[in-house]
Amino acid sequence: MGRRPKYLTAEARQAAAREHSRRYAQSERGKTARAARNAQACTQRREFNNRVLGLHMPEGMSCYARPLLRASFAFEPDPELSLGLWAEPYAFILPGTSIRPSLDSGDGVWASPEARLSIYHYCRIMDEGPARAEGWRSDDLDLAAVEAQIKDEIAARRDAWVAARDGGVGSADAYALEVYLHWGARIIAMLGDEWELRKHGVEAYVAARSQRRLPWQIMRVSMFAMLNK
Repeated sequence: MGRRPKYLTAEARQAAAREHSRRYAQSERGKTARAARNAQACTQRREFNNRVLGLHMPEGMSCYARPLLRASFAFEPDPELSLGLWAEPYAFILPGTSIRPSLDSGDGVWASPEARLSIYHYCRIMDEGPARAEGWRSDDLDLAAVEAQIKDEIAARRDAWVAARDGGVGSADAYALEVYLHWGARIIAMLGDEWELRKHGVEAYVAARSQRRLPWQIMRVSMFAMLNK
């Protein structure tokens, strides 16, 4: 004779399985296993957030890259506001002494020193984005060569970013360093994200541009959404 089944119905088996899972989750063994899984997932997320095109990024850079700083459209995007972000070696430099007084002469968040400094970086990204997209839409693009060039630029920007973060400035210039760190991190993240899109093929990249899904296009939408609030 066969052994009598412990559970006579599917519902009973499911209820027993749920009870077993509940007891295991509350046991020391279950708690230890859950903690290990959570720690592994956290590590994987952190490693993902700290890598751009496979290059390791410093801890905390992603926290600077995510928030979009307001850019003052009423302020002239003077090259003296570059902060060193637009020419190698991308090292942090303070705004020119001749332009500093005008940074503090406005009222409101859209006329703050941070917003006035930011307009130059916003405009440079919006100028270079379409030009880069035109070049990257070519079927004959040498992907290996372009990726090597991008990685070199990202690595140089990363090293300059770390040096600026660790170097520090006087309290009167701290706002300029914060703007540098925000836009420096954002430029790295956006460049990496855009190249990842291009690596999926020229058709996917062109489609993303037509759908306004390239990083600089998304940034523009986000900026005007803040402006219209």
